[in-house]
Amino acid sequence: MCNFSLFLLIIGLICALPVQGTAEVPVHTTVLVRGAQPVIVDGDLFDWVGIGGTSQTLTTPMRAGSWLREDFFGKKTFQGPEDLSASFRAFADQDYLYIAIQVKDDQLIFGESETFGAGWRDDMVHIYLDGDLANTGNGYDANDSMIDITKNRDGLIILEGHLPFNGTTVQVPYLWNAVGVQAAIKEQKGGYSVEVLVPKSVLGLDAFRVSTKIGLNIAVSDDDDGGERDNKLGWAKDSRNWGHRTTAAIGHLVLDSEQIFLQTSHVEGRRVEDNIDAKRLRHPAEKSPPVSESLGQFQAIVQEQKEKGLTITLTDRELARRQIAFQELRNGNMETAQQRLDEIRVEDSESKNVIWAAGMLSALAEQEKKYNEAIHALYEVGRIARDQNVINWNVQRRLSLGASRARQIESTQGINAAIAKWNQIRQSAMNVSDGISLQSINSLVRLYDLRGDQRKANNLRREAIDFCTNLIQRDTGLGLRHDALFTRLKYRLKLGEDALGEQEIDRHLESIAGRPKEMALILSEVGSFFRSAGKHEKAILIHKRALEYAPNIEVDGIDIGATGRAYYELGLSYVDARKYSQARTIFEELKQSHQDPNTLSWTEYALAFMEVQERKYASALVRCQAVMVMNYTEEKLQAYNLLLMGRIYFFRGEDEQAEKVLKRVVDRYERFREPHEMSKVLLRAIRQRSW
Repeated sequence: MCNFSLFLLIIGLICALPVQGTAEVPVHTTVLVRGAQPVIVDGDLFDWVGIGGTSQTLTTPMRAGSWLREDFFGKKTFQGPEDLSASFRAFADQDYLYIAIQVKDDQLIFGESETFGAGWRDDMVHIYLDGDLANTGNGYDANDSMIDITKNRDGLIILEGHLPFNGTTVQVPYLWNAVGVQAAIKEQKGGYSVEVLVPKSVLGLDAFRVSTKIGLNIAVSDDDDGGERDNKLGWAKDSRNWGHRTTAAIGHLVLDSEQIFLQTSHVEGRRVEDNIDAKRLRHPAEKSPPVSESLGQFQAIVQEQKEKGLTITLTDRELARRQIAFQELRNGNMETAQQRLDEIRVEDSESKNVIWAAGMLSALAEQEKKYNEAIHALYEVGRIARDQNVINWNVQRRLSLGASRARQIESTQGINAAIAKWNQIRQSAMNVSDGISLQSINSLVRLYDLRGDQRKANNLRREAIDFCTNLIQRDTGLGLRHDALFTRLKYRLKLGEDALGEQEIDRHLESIAGRPKEMALILSEVGSFFRSAGKHEKAILIHKRALEYAPNIEVDGIDIGATGRAYYELGLSYVDARKYSQARTIFEELKQSHQDPNTLSWTEYALAFMEVQERKYASALVRCQAVMVMNYTEEKLQAYNLLLMGRIYFFRGEDEQAEKVLKRVVDRYERFREPHEMSKVLLRAIRQRSW
């Protein structure tokens, strides 16, 4: 029980680390354009000459991988500006924000990641937006967005990214296309350029004005070998790459003056679809009075005005309805949003918009845990999406929703029904998704353990070991190979096998040679498995080796993830081995070097936990009380800290105080299963003792 408690603390510490320190906020000062529009969104930046403010350079190296595993994705050391560098400029008119990005990249890779939502593994531009600069750091609010731009193998522009949605974020094909975002990419020798147009509604604004100030960050992902992402650069100081979760680390764009254009062609509604003759619209024969021409979903109006020259207005007839549905979703009016999405799904003439509406309806059903409805909506997406290059996303989403349905079945219909569902998902995922296949095997192992069927659970563990061995040897994504390594290690330890030798660790580290932070994190995680298996001396040796790769314990905004975890894990291993003096030295050193409240509070808690093991209840209680008043309010820590205080009072025979504290855990923290259940056990013990 002690080991498990401390293992969860590691996750709490790493998840709780701050997104960013007090970094300087970059500012891009630019103009509000009035009159005729000087640019057309086609990827060619020749028409940006003389517009807007000074070009901004991207200088912040960002994690190339997921938030949990630091730079695990990515295999190549950054080679300098020829390898990857970028700059951008932006301006706005009353209704739209325009952004131009120039990227220098010596090796262009587009379209290798065919699954929707996985474009970040290739070359991609990321735009992070905050319409009101009101983000507190705890996720996206209603005016925050992430827009990702890349291409598929056929050269078709793919827009991905995240939308805030009912307390979480959602990513659906054609989301940004449906609400009027447009983008173009033009490849050039040694790189590419990108133009993007973002409607005011995406930022939750009624209009852009002089003095408008919004949050903006631009980042660029780089893949040089067709595998995982190799590098990422950003403008704002978001070195941890948490922009997909929060806009707390973001730059500012300020419109401080006006710039007026009188003579130019103007396309409003902007990017012209393939069935429209773009050149004819940009340079039409002079016509007066205005001429209106129907072009499928669009209405084009050509008008000559003496002051403004030749003006073309290209209007999407159904865009307004989609933007209204979009705003209803952002504002949390889910019932109204569902009605509007149903109308779009049935009536919109563009299949892309129908896919978006059905995808959003699926997300709504998923949030309400109506998984059958969600899967039905995704089948509709699949039916329409056969020609739209998002079929892989559809299959992945159905499998993911099936997994959610299986977890719901476990809580409502019992273990046997959940086992049947997971077996179905495993069969469906075969040869489609290695990640879902591994997830289904792990879930089945857990369920067979709960049912007490150790024979089937261990047989599945052996199957998982073989499956993971195959994944490690294949040219799969680096992240999946890490998952396979840790799963195989966990099951070998469970089966009592020789889990992992030094040579195998070395071979795995070779795949990320030259990246010491990632190597340190891998070793820390390997060590944690040995610690949980009771092999404490082995764990200590591995954690010490992790510190050889990340020896600098000074906080620099990046190293805290690697060094902090390595020191913390080493301290926990010393506690498990009952080497309390060494553990105390490590924890105190960590506290002195990492002065942020998150690390201080979790480390103080770990010291209190250790002193309970030593039966030093008085000093442990003082530490727990200190944690209560620290400048850190993460609820998981509060739950564990109160549980520890309750245990201290219980061991000291102060049952009234213990009962008071433990009831707080039971009443307030049901979502944290372990402290909640352990508090109930202690409360029963107190009542039995009082009898």
